[in-house]
Amino acid sequence: MSPSLDSEIDDEGSALESNPAPTPQSRTRSPEDTSTGQPEDRAMEMAECIVYNTMRSCARAFRAFADYDLQKCLDELEGLDAVQQRTPWVMALVGRAEYEKGDYAAVRRICVLVRLLLTHQKSRRAFESLRDLDPYRILDMEVYSTLLWHTEKHIDLSFLAQELLSIEPRSPQTWIAIGNCFSLQKDKKQALICFGRATQLDPSCAYAYTLAGHELVDTRIEQAINYFQSGIRADPRHYNAWYVVISQGKETGLCERPGMGWVHAI
Repeated sequence: MSPSLDSEIDDEGSALESNPAPTPQSRTRSPEDTSTGQPEDRAMEMAECIVYNTMRSCARAFRAFADYDLQKCLDELEGLDAVQQRTPWVMALVGRAEYEKGDYAAVRRICVLVRLLLTHQKSRRAFESLRDLDPYRILDMEVYSTLLWHTEKHIDLSFLAQELLSIEPRSPQTWIAIGNCFSLQKDKKQALICFGRATQLDPSCAYAYTLAGHELVDTRIEQAINYFQSGIRADPRHYNAWYVVISQGKETGLCERPGMGWVHAI
């Protein structure tokens, strides 16, 4: 290699050392680092912040609902802006949380009748708003139908069952609503057929097993407990079934370990 070529290489190397290649920027950037001062850039950053905060609040609310921390779930949803509070997903979660507040409180025997009725009213208003926003929704309608059963709204429950049947006849939620309609009319046989149809369409539908068990709990306790146990197998966290299995099993001696059952129910 010639001396002139060596000197050129040395010059290039020194230049590279004095001006190293830029390193990749970090993925974590603050708004001050990314903002260029342009109005459209600031608007984009604000939109990204709103979406992030909204998704975080929804995730926290759903996590609280899954943990049966129902008041925290409702508080998170109330913190959303008015537009988000009117979305079907939020209205459905509000309706379910309000319903579970009354049901869960009754299970723990800390709820008086007036509080239970007020909770059902809030839940019903949420579900009615949900139906106005999304009249073809099937999800969560099994809870709404049970709420109408509790409040003895015969006409509303019948109308809901007919609408769901016309929208999706092969949905377990549809047949749960129809079963609740028959149950409210004291037709236990037809109600059991409908709940059985729901479990055929979705064998993992713990709610249908539980409702079937409730139809038999006063007459055929052993068969009722079998239904509740099927619901527990479908969903080990289904506290409604756990409560009845333990309370009835303790009285009849059909539950071998009631203490462990209470742990699961709680």
